[in-house]
Formats: sequence, structure tokens, C-alpha cells
Amino acid sequence: MPVDKLGVKALNDHTLQVDLEYPMLYFNRMMIMPTFFPQSRAALKKFGNKYGTDSSKMYYDGPFKADGWTGSNMSWSLDRNKKYYDPKSIHLKQIKMQVVKDANTAHQLFQQGNLEDAQITGTTAQGMQNDKNLKHLHRAGVYYLQLTMRKNRVFSNAKMREALNLVLDKKQLARKVLADGSTPADTFVAPTFAKDQSTGVDFAKEMKPEETHNIAKAQKLRDEGLKEEDRKKADLTYYTDDQTINKNIAQFVQSQVETKLKHTNVEIHAVSTKNVQDNVMWGEF
Repeated sequence: MPVDKLGVKALNDHTLQVDLEYPMLYFNRMMIMPTFFPQSRAALKKFGNKYGTDSSKMYYDGPFKADGWTGSNMSWSLDRNKKYYDPKSIHLKQIKMQVVKDANTAHQLFQQGNLEDAQITGTTAQGMQNDKNLKHLHRAGVYYLQLTMRKNRVFSNAKMREALNLVLDKKQLARKVLADGSTPADTFVAPTFAKDQSTGVDFAKEMKPEETHNIAKAQKLRDEGLKEEDRKKADLTYYTDDQTINKNIAQFVQSQVETKLKHTNVEIHAVSTKNVQDNVMWGEF
């Protein structure tokens, strides 16, 4: 589509105008998401395909700038950005960042005073529900399985996708595996995030499917889906990063699928986040 047909134009150096096809009351909220952040044309031209691959190949307009991040290392720092438009409002000189992939390790580092903040999940979270330092934070986010729907793939069949959705016990996943206060996700929109303006009802509640967990129906759909695709079985490849909680989620999905859907196998690959992103980009999952 030609740029002049997109309905987006810059009125001046600091003002962007977007013409919508229909009213979107949540449009302003969407604009604060990283996906819609403006990009520096100069940075894109200077760094090319290496843009954003390490801390030296990015431009910064926020109060801090990353230093020492190589794209794969586990620790770096956020240093005060001297070119920030309001430097007097920056009260911290530096923030040290550290990647901790295991919740129990993160908790131990927090107890030792080596972390200011640690996100905990699983058995670590279960054992800390009465801890004075535990804080429950509501976050408007939804985690989901991304499926390959290309031609000749298992999940190109709608019945196979629905079978996967219905066979997974999301309540058990939230309570027993995550155990961090997460709730089952039945829609793409998080609960309490937005309301239907015409009814005043929470959008997630209003759009909740009639069925969210039905093993018998999942098995029937699996059989029909395999027959339609002329398959005897379904071999699935599950890519996840190597964080402990995400590996636990993968094992939960594997167990649920293999024990409740006959002729369906799940092979788990726990790799680095970058490898996961590369596989997703090329559809190798």
C-alpha cells in the first residue's frame, strides 16, 4: 500500500496524525506500547541490519541508556542519559541489570540483598505466599502458544487448533505450574483491561467462549483433523526459551497433549531466547 494511503502523516517534527477507519477508545493506550515507538531514521541508516543487536548500536531518548549489553550476555547496566530532555528528574546514576532464569535463584539473590526486585513463579511462589516482601501485581498481559499455520503443517487445520485449545487445562496451569497469581486466559484480551462501551461488561468476560476445556471434544476434533489432513499421527515441535518456568510450561503442555490426545507427540526444544526468535521468524516450529 502506498504511504499516502496509510492514513498516517507527520504534521511537523513532533506531531503524528493518524486517521482511523472507526472509533477506537483505547487507541491512545496502544500508542504507549513499544511496538509503536518512533524509530530514528538516522540510526536505521547507520546500523542497518545490526540495529538493536547490542547497546552500542542503538540511539536513546529516555532517562537511561544501556551499557555493556552484547545481545546475549546476562548482565549490563543502565546509565544516566546526559542528553535526556529533563536531566534534573533523573535521581539514579546507574541501574545494574541481571538476567536470572530460575525463580529460586532469583529469590536467594533477593534475600542476600543482591537484587532489588525478583519475579518468582512455580514452587518458589507457592512457598512464599505469607512472606512480607511478596507483592502481587496485576498486569494486563496474556501469554499464548504461537502456532505455525502454514500449508501442510498440523495446525493449518482449524480442528487441530481447537483440539489443542480444549485439551489444555488452563486452570491447572495457572494454579499448579505458574502458581504466581496468574489466572486462566480464555480470550486474547486480559480481564479488567477494557469494557464493551455499549454494554459496560468486561470485554474478556463478554467474549469468553462457551467451552474452554473439554477433553472428549478435543479428542473428537483431533480425530477429524487428522483424517482431513490424511495423517495417522501428529508430531509437534515446541520451542521455548531456557527459563525454568517456561520449560515447566512446555512440559505441562507436553504431558497434557500426549496423555489425552492419542497419536500426538510433542518434542520440546529449550534454547536461548534469540534461537526461539529465529525459529519463530523462519517458521521452524
